[in-house]
Amino acid sequence: MPVVTKTRFVCVAFFHKDFERCKIIDMHLHKICMQHPEARFVRLDAEKAPFFINKLQIKVLPTMITFIDGVKSDEIVGFEELGG
Repeated sequence: MPVVTKTRFVCVAFFHKDFERCKIIDMHLHKICMQHPEARFVRLDAEKAPFFINKLQIKVLPTMITFIDGVKSDEIVGFEELGG
């Protein structure tokens, strides 16, 4: 919570350690974060964050949520919204 509220641009990737798709997203986000030092990229284990999963109504993993100044601005659910 402090990272999201005290950082201008944040991308939070909700994952599960046993899901292969979460590992693929993690690999790509690692590459992207090197190109965008103005943003903070955070991984959050869904099993260890039931409050946030419930509060943000996350139903599918992986899910990535971006925040601007602590306010949710966009959400990518699974692979369907990623395009090519």
